[in-house]
Amino acid sequence: MERDFVLLIPGNPGIAGYYIPFLRYLKRSLLPHRADVFTCSYIGHTRQGLAGQQSKLYTLEQQVKHKVALLSSHFLRPGRPPLLIFAHSIGAYIALHAVQRLELAAASSQDAASAPSLPPILKVVALMPFLTVDPASRRQRFLRGLAAYPRCLGAVAGMLGLLPRWLKRRLVAGYAGNLGEHAVDASVGLLDAGAAANAFYLAQHEFRELAAPADWSLLQRLGERILVLCAHEDMWMPLWKWDQMLKACPGIQAHIEPGQTHDFCVTLGGSKAMAERAAEDLRESLPAL
Repeated sequence: MERDFVLLIPGNPGIAGYYIPFLRYLKRSLLPHRADVFTCSYIGHTRQGLAGQQSKLYTLEQQVKHKVALLSSHFLRPGRPPLLIFAHSIGAYIALHAVQRLELAAASSQDAASAPSLPPILKVVALMPFLTVDPASRRQRFLRGLAAYPRCLGAVAGMLGLLPRWLKRRLVAGYAGNLGEHAVDASVGLLDAGAAANAFYLAQHEFRELAAPADWSLLQRLGERILVLCAHEDMWMPLWKWDQMLKACPGIQAHIEPGQTHDFCVTLGGSKAMAERAAEDLRESLPAL
């Protein structure tokens, strides 16, 4: 039986641990089809691979380039299986830009005719995408104000990170309320000066660069290869933007998920429901799954 690769690109904070249950449920939901599932944290959002560089901050553009490098070096290589990309929140923006750059570069390559064929990107699944700022959202304006001080907020997180692990877990669980154990562990990782500063620094650049109108051409060029799943009341994709997207991109596969939330990945129930719905929609559009 043939297999596919599945890559998930997180939202912000870009910590892979939030998505482990979702990927497990997704792999199970895609059976009997074989799929090898992967995810990758954002550069700077964890300590891994950053020896001596914990104080460096990474922009939105640098995160896009990081995913371009990841895709080209590990997934879009001759002989690799076809690829499904899942991307959450700002991860959808990153994925759409990375895919566009890679596919345009491949199409314009001078020796494209003689080069070995690369595996196809079967589908980009945008989960609760954040593609443009909503200036009317009070909460977005509040978060934009916070994001202006990434170093200060990182310093606070770094001080909290000095607490014993059991106390950090208790603080996170008590503050956030209904987090699953996996999300508590992932959130504890944010109690680090470098990780927290990078999360807020990325948010700062998100608000700056996504202040322009959404570039719907990124979805239009994918056509049937894009699937958009949104929550009913999501401040990052309000209904008026949803309607705008459907008007600009008629015919794309898109659904609003009743009862879902933007942060579906922090609970087991939300992860399971989203994985099952995504797998169902993929079977409709990709009969081979």
